[in-house]
Amino acid sequence: NPSMFTAILYMMAWLDGNTLDVQRVKLPYKNLRVMRGVFATKGNEIDGRPIGEYDFSHDDMTGLICIMYLINDKEYIKEVKTLDYLHPRDFVFYNYAKGGWRQVIAWFFMWIPMMAMIASCLEVYKVRSKNHKVYDAPMWKCYWHAFVLNWINKKHELPEYLIKIEKTDGMILAFLRVNCLDLVVTKKIVNYLVIKKCGSWRWVFQKFFAEFNHPVNYIVRKLGI
Repeated sequence: NPSMFTAILYMMAWLDGNTLDVQRVKLPYKNLRVMRGVFATKGNEIDGRPIGEYDFSHDDMTGLICIMYLINDKEYIKEVKTLDYLHPRDFVFYNYAKGGWRQVIAWFFMWIPMMAMIASCLEVYKVRSKNHKVYDAPMWKCYWHAFVLNWINKKHELPEYLIKIEKTDGMILAFLRVNCLDLVVTKKIVNYLVIKKCGSWRWVFQKFFAEFNHPVNYIVRKLGI
């Protein structure tokens, strides 16, 4: 998720007291922009197929939205086709970031992304399906088991087509959102949960960016969070 990574890096630099140069911040995102409203992380073509067949992940889009909102540049935010991201959390968040009349309406529903951010920080681990094609199990069965085991019986022995992984991506997205919009109450709750469950944000970022000297990890250590 290069777009999300870039947003985290600039967010950290901003939290460290650095002034964000608008043109420098926008440069990497210009490289991800295929055409108006279309963004991609791997150029104009992947595996010989037109980029139009591929989606820009919601993680990457959240990164783009957050950093553009932070530098108060709505050019790319207004391009986002919010109907392509119908998850209530993303739909509300993106429309709020667009400003204007959309922000006014989205304000009444901001409790949805706020609750989603808190939920992302309630558990350290999550259950996900492995590549269902490798195993003799339909995709619906993989996701049904993942749902049941996540919420009902986390101590159950996992079938071979499921895997238990750290839930750091949701925590990092919550970090981006609460700091971008400066959601004071939600930020306090999220920080409390992360510290209680993981010890610190440092643990979360170190798990996501495994390289100890990764630039994000460096700034996290410098900030002491």
